[in-house]
Amino acid sequence: MSVVRGVCGPDFCTFYADGRKVVHDSSAPSGIRIVGDDHFPEVFKLNPRVLYGAAGWFGMDTDLRDPVQSIPDIQNASVRVVKQAVVNYLKKEKSCLRILPHSFLVGGQNRDGSFSMFEIALDPRMIACL
Repeated sequence: MSVVRGVCGPDFCTFYADGRKVVHDSSAPSGIRIVGDDHFPEVFKLNPRVLYGAAGWFGMDTDLRDPVQSIPDIQNASVRVVKQAVVNYLKKEKSCLRILPHSFLVGGQNRDGSFSMFEIALDPRMIACL
């Protein structure tokens, strides 16, 4: 599984990722495989105040920025706006058929000058399968 780590302090926020793209591949013995050369971007600076990271297993053609594509003015989006976009994306995406676990980090400087960071993941125990 790919990993994104974040550290947030009173006057900074920084993210680091391993750079692996781990994808579902039913033809691989383990059902997963690593694509590329460990330089796959998993952390994105969305604007001067907000960092966004995605980690886990993803579909081969998944754009890791899909959860934030719904934000109309990404250049002026706050940490909380980006966090809410990711939450909304996961609410729409949730499926009892999803086999690829993933999570997201959102952090940076808030409008009041403070710094915060959020980890967002779908809890599979909360999915009702009918």
